[in-house]
Amino acid sequence: MCVSVGAPMNWLRATQGERKYQSDKMPYVQIYLTPRLGGLLFARVNAARWAGKSEALLDDYEARMRKAGFLTIRFHRWSARGFSLQISSAIWPSPTGWHRWLMLIGAGQASGHAAAAPLVFVMDASDKPDVTAMAAAMKHLLSSTSATWTGETAGSAGGLR
Repeated sequence: MCVSVGAPMNWLRATQGERKYQSDKMPYVQIYLTPRLGGLLFARVNAARWAGKSEALLDDYEARMRKAGFLTIRFHRWSARGFSLQISSAIWPSPTGWHRWLMLIGAGQASGHAAAAPLVFVMDASDKPDVTAMAAAMKHLLSSTSATWTGETAGSAGGLR
């Protein structure tokens, strides 16, 4: 699995928040971007081995979040420019209290023979999410992300660029 993306202006990559593809444990490769390390606005650019519709990719990831213990609330879903887009919230408890992300999510279709699809999240965990910054980041990330299925080998952990 290989995913590449161009970061929005003044955003940087935070490798500690990334995950490599592992078919049995983590079926999404993930690049983590943010305008400020430790900040409450961030993005996860994922790629999944996927040949189905983009709406089904959104459903699959949402189901995985619920299985992991997150309460997910879908506010709106629509299609535009070949992507399925969604506004959601994820809520979960911890020993220190409740936490929430406002999420703008975009899923693309697998292209041609490459059975991989991009799945982009822009999230804001602040009390007053900056929806203008979220939308601008999403537009940039969707236009600059590519996902490619490179095949699977024993012990393969996928590629991040």
